[in-house]
Amino acid sequence: DGAEGKVEGQIKLAMPVGDEFDRSLIRAEGKVKVSDGRMKQVGGSLDVQGAGVTFEFSDKAIDAKGEMLVNGVPAKLTWQRIFDAPPDKQPPVRLTMVLDNADRNQLGLDVNHMMQGEVPVEVTVSRGPQGDSLVRMRADLTNAELNVDTIAWRKPAGRSAYVQFDIVKGRTAKYELQNLQLAGDDIAIEGSASLGADNRPMEFHFPSFSFNVVTRLDVRGKLRSDNVWDIKAKGSTFDGRDFFRALFNVGAASVKPQKPRAGTDVDAEIDTVIGFSEVSLRGVKLKLSKRGDKLSGLAVTGTLDGGQPLAVELRQKPGEPRRLLADS
Repeated sequence: DGAEGKVEGQIKLAMPVGDEFDRSLIRAEGKVKVSDGRMKQVGGSLDVQGAGVTFEFSDKAIDAKGEMLVNGVPAKLTWQRIFDAPPDKQPPVRLTMVLDNADRNQLGLDVNHMMQGEVPVEVTVSRGPQGDSLVRMRADLTNAELNVDTIAWRKPAGRSAYVQFDIVKGRTAKYELQNLQLAGDDIAIEGSASLGADNRPMEFHFPSFSFNVVTRLDVRGKLRSDNVWDIKAKGSTFDGRDFFRALFNVGAASVKPQKPRAGTDVDAEIDTVIGFSEVSLRGVKLKLSKRGDKLSGLAVTGTLDGGQPLAVELRQKPGEPRRLLADS
């Protein structure tokens, strides 16, 4: 709906001549070119311009290939329709793009504070047995640098990783990202997420959350009405070495979100937290708060390997610097 463009083509039909006419004996072939194609508000927020697509067809199938601009970002399209195949056996519509930092901003993807570099992306649209649309997105993150500061996890460019998920219309959210997987050399996350009216995450649940080989967590989060992420985590093990190191990093990330959240509150219960020098902490309970880029609250309790209790707390008196106190 709402598509515009110029169409020109050539069609050749072949049919037997006789007293009786059988439509199944008609043979057709041809080529149709669509140029300067335009569509507005695709998916609610994307404009397609400058589309040039060539359709070649025979009596067996239609093949389509083309290029276009999606919100000004170049994309390539491929598609095939097999006439005798049922809807759920048809090849999907395939849209491919390579997104750098500027492209992601142009598409309204506010993720550059977590992702830097070029990312090849593939979106496929197919039909299910009931005729419903099945939309899947897959991105190759190998050449990108990733940074998840809440858990102090980083992936340098060149280390293998990918993310994929199915996009469906949500019941309470605009979209739901189902069957979400983020996998790589040292990370494996599975779960789901939901996006709000601004196409930004508003809730997630990752029942399988693993990184650095040993971490095993169940993590869920919800964006509160005060624009603060409320995150809860439970699990058997957590590799806390990078997390502890990040507490003492000076300076903030060089790339900021375009529309930053107000902060993050984390409440975690973990059986074993692994630290430096082969020291582990058992029965850990952690509460952490950030407002903007600043750590504003931290309280940790647990038991060291030798049975000694450990308590860590962040304190700050008015007009004085923050102090991190550890008592064992």
